[in-house]
Amino acid sequence: MMTCLNQINERLFSKRLFYALFIVVSLLAVNATVKTVKAEQLKVEIVKVKSAKGEYYFNTEIAKTDREREKGLMYRQSLARDAAMLFLWDTDRPIQMWMKNTNIPLDMVFIRSDGKIANIAHKTIPHSRRLLSSKGQVRAVLELSAGTAEKIGLAEGNRVFHRVFK
Repeated sequence: MMTCLNQINERLFSKRLFYALFIVVSLLAVNATVKTVKAEQLKVEIVKVKSAKGEYYFNTEIAKTDREREKGLMYRQSLARDAAMLFLWDTDRPIQMWMKNTNIPLDMVFIRSDGKIANIAHKTIPHSRRLLSSKGQVRAVLELSAGTAEKIGLAEGNRVFHRVFK
């Protein structure tokens, strides 16, 4: 009888130890994930856009490293009407973008180094691998919620104001 109780106690202890270790490892994993998410938060700056209809301001995440530009707005479920993401490069170049792993439709505004809009890809299709290209060399791409460019009357030749543009 005593041997049977000892075996039961050992099994209970083993299960409790397993669950305790499981909880500790899970908490460590969650903590590491939270730190990773915080580390990937992008700097937010105000970007002004001027069209024939007026001036508009966007709370804009700045993506300037390869890693930040590669991720962009992928996996997001929404984008506020006054929010945007500005992709920056160090030099002028032809730029191609796509919508792989991007859940929300966007307007992509291709911007020259002087801040003038080269072209706009309107209402892009989520998850599309179709390449969306700049007309000529540009320094940046501003991504807005789909339909925003049309709503505010944004067109080629209009200006985007941010510290990186001359």
